[in-house]
Amino acid sequence: GKWVYFISIPELDGPSRLCKVSIDGGDPIELAVGARLIHDISRKDGSILYSDQNVLQLKSIKIMSPSDPSKIKTVAKPAQIVDSFVRWSVDGRYLMISDRKNRPFDSLQTVMLTGKMLPKPLITFPTWIGDYGWTKDGKQLGFISGTSISEGVIITNKAN
Repeated sequence: GKWVYFISIPELDGPSRLCKVSIDGGDPIELAVGARLIHDISRKDGSILYSDQNVLQLKSIKIMSPSDPSKIKTVAKPAQIVDSFVRWSVDGRYLMISDRKNRPFDSLQTVMLTGKMLPKPLITFPTWIGDYGWTKDGKQLGFISGTSISEGVIITNKAN
């Protein structure tokens, strides 16, 4: 709640940059050069998930420490997952990755950050899903469904 993160795209040729600026204003702080997409910010510790590829070409995900932007871990996207939107799990222990290989059904897979990075199914949708994310309390998963962005759906986790 103290920073706004964004991708700065130059008007002329040049690399894009991952930046942050204080919620109170001020000059932007450059965190990484070449970043193209911010996937998510961890609620657990503020770690930033980003990539230097677009969603259709995603081969790896970068994880940046909020306290030390020079500490960047690169995680390979599991090869069997097609077209990915990536988010942190509510507890920050694993990644959730959308998978579109079994059209018209899309699924969310979970991937632990330790071990062999093998995806495990979380949920399958009977349709194409666009972007998705957890509510602030972590009890509901919202997503955009269908081929147009005209209505959203919320799934409640009764276990929490």
